[in-house]
Amino acid sequence: MNKLLIIAGATFASACITTSAIAVQATGIATASVLTPITITNASNLEFGDVDVTGGGTVIISPIGAASGTLTSVGTQSAGTFTLTGASGATFSIAIAKVTDLTFGAFDLVISSFTNTEGGATGTMTGGGITLGVGATITADGNEGVGAYSGTYTVDIDYN
Repeated sequence: MNKLLIIAGATFASACITTSAIAVQATGIATASVLTPITITNASNLEFGDVDVTGGGTVIISPIGAASGTLTSVGTQSAGTFTLTGASGATFSIAIAKVTDLTFGAFDLVISSFTNTEGGATGTMTGGGITLGVGATITADGNEGVGAYSGTYTVDIDYN
């Protein structure tokens, strides 16, 4: 009889203890804005002019086209320019990198120290488009041969 009372008591106790699972739910909202695609087009070349490399040194072209440095440079000197379009007010990153030095046959002029009119690694798109000026430095060792030198560089932009 005691066993029967114990079993009956356990059954009654388990029936009285109930666990209640109340499910709740909330809805989230997902959003996105599609930006005007960012584009870049080369508008003009970076020109260091006609350089006298005697003694070696540098020619520096600023991103607005001003020439300076330790070497004499005459003729056409200008910053490279790129036309950028995109979403007005959006910020973007700027990365400028040398692909090749300026070369002529076995000779080269080392290009380095790129600068731009946005002043650094980021910029802001104003009015849906801007002109980005690019400057750089070339270095001569003084042993370069006479000729027309050329090289390449890249300008990468992307929305931040």
